[in-house]
Amino acid sequence: MRRSRQERDSQIRLAAGLVAFSLLLLLGLLLGSGKAVAGGERSVNAVETAAGQKAERGKRGKRGKRGPRGYRGPRGPQGRAGADGARGIAAGPDRQFISIDWQNGDYDGHDRQSFVAPGIGFGEVRCTPPNANEPTGVQWIRFYPDDAGSSTEGPSKWATTMWTTRSGGNLGTDSSPNDDSHLSVVRTARLDRPNQSSGFQESMNSQTVGYDVRSTGMFTGMITTEPFSPDTAKPPATTFRITWHWDFGTGYDNPSGRCFMAGTFVTKGT
Repeated sequence: MRRSRQERDSQIRLAAGLVAFSLLLLLGLLLGSGKAVAGGERSVNAVETAAGQKAERGKRGKRGKRGPRGYRGPRGPQGRAGADGARGIAAGPDRQFISIDWQNGDYDGHDRQSFVAPGIGFGEVRCTPPNANEPTGVQWIRFYPDDAGSSTEGPSKWATTMWTTRSGGNLGTDSSPNDDSHLSVVRTARLDRPNQSSGFQESMNSQTVGYDVRSTGMFTGMITTEPFSPDTAKPPATTFRITWHWDFGTGYDNPSGRCFMAGTFVTKGT
């Protein structure tokens, strides 16, 4: 009986020793693992720190050749149609349009247009460049009254007057391009005496001698009558606006010469 107790005590001490040894072994393993983890973090941090350092930027390389153009995309849908504009004014006796348009020196047969002032007379607009027959060319609006009289007698019913306001003019030459001496003037041409049957004109050329090599400008004007008797019924006035631009070049019949004119003549009350 005493041996059995001693054997049990011996077994208990053996088991306790094994448990204590196991605990010490486990504790050692845990401590070793923690150091390994800490060392791993330091290694990772060291790598990250090295990678995070800003590297020095090198020189920019040459630009490469432009690549080929891409394919054209599909066409988009057609937009909505806009609203219809106001109807234009039709030409007729009360509204006339003139247009002169020639270039490359080809003015023959294209340098003049005619118009009518109903009940008063007729006229023409010309843009002819310098040529052998007309050294300065002809650039004017000219009017021929119906009631013009004769060489010995004046008009019988009324005096005819053309009022003109001019804006614009000389643009200079290639050698003197700053010669932009534009004119703004108001003129009156009146036929009211004998020997005026040839009519009257207003020139677009601003030069007293010679001609404007280049010119851009505008006429606004009116053709009216002033009856000599209060019993004479007067025809309605005709108003007009003419714009122009020409570049004749130098010399006669310059092959690079050109001229463009556009005009509108309106008569109210016809």
